[in-house]
Amino acid sequence: MTETQIMYKGKLITLQKLMEILKKEFSKHIGEENSVYINEILEKHIDEYKDFSIWKKYTYIDIFKKCISLLRRKGIIFIINRKGKYFVLKTQSEADYYKGILKKDIIAMHNSIEKADEWVSKEMWKKM
Repeated sequence: MTETQIMYKGKLITLQKLMEILKKEFSKHIGEENSVYINEILEKHIDEYKDFSIWKKYTYIDIFKKCISLLRRKGIIFIINRKGKYFVLKTQSEADYYKGILKKDIIAMHNSIEKADEWVSKEMWKKM
């Protein structure tokens, strides 16, 4: 299986290389006071980004977000998003904000579990 690649500065790079680029970039964005919009990062690192179609921009944004999530899951660098801006977690206040989001997500997941069971038990697919 071939590893996913994206165009970066005129060259195809792997997601692993992109994660290394993001790790280096986010060393400058530690703490919310140094937060950055993802579009700013893309514009800085991908010369032709401003000329991309809206669909291509969303594709790259999605890839960057997935890399950020992977970096966080692997414990390499803990980047979070607050009000659309991204930064490396630095303070307990920032951690508490992130934990609050996770707690809301957990509640939403529990609700989805209950809805799935209800969907099946009430045979709701028959109402489609």
